[in-house]
Amino acid sequence: MDIALAEFNGLRAEIVSRATAQSATLGLGLTAIGLVFGFAVKNRAGGDELLAVPPLALFLNLIYSAETFRIISIGEYIRTELWPYLERQAGQLPSWEQRVAAIRRRKSTVAMALLLDAPAFAIFVGSSVVALVAAHGDTKQDLWILDAGLTILAAVLPAAIGLAARATAATGQ
Repeated sequence: MDIALAEFNGLRAEIVSRATAQSATLGLGLTAIGLVFGFAVKNRAGGDELLAVPPLALFLNLIYSAETFRIISIGEYIRTELWPYLERQAGQLPSWEQRVAAIRRRKSTVAMALLLDAPAFAIFVGSSVVALVAAHGDTKQDLWILDAGLTILAAVLPAAIGLAARATAATGQ
């Protein structure tokens, strides 16, 4: 029982650590993108400098969504493996992870995911779109098209990862 409680405490600490990493990613990403835009505006640079934003946005969104996936996976393990073991040892216990899983099974899961995760993704994808619009006409077309594709990936891949993680956790599969 003591080992299971120690594992529980360690996993909860890891969730906090990963949430902190998400916040740091958001802060560093905003700073980096702000520096690129600031440099481009200050130096009246052409669009080539702004084309650093779409790959950066994709990278940041993937890191952010990977942390989301890990947090959900840890919570799912606690809910389906560790907590039932603790309940067998100590009797029925209230469980936050079971409560969250019940919320995920509701029809509002997608809306909730969008409300909770979309603002961070939207900031990076939005800045990528702004960079593309500002750089259009000032850069080589093939480079611009590549960055447009990266912008699409910055929106689609993290959303797919997040929805898949939530669906997997909600169904317990």
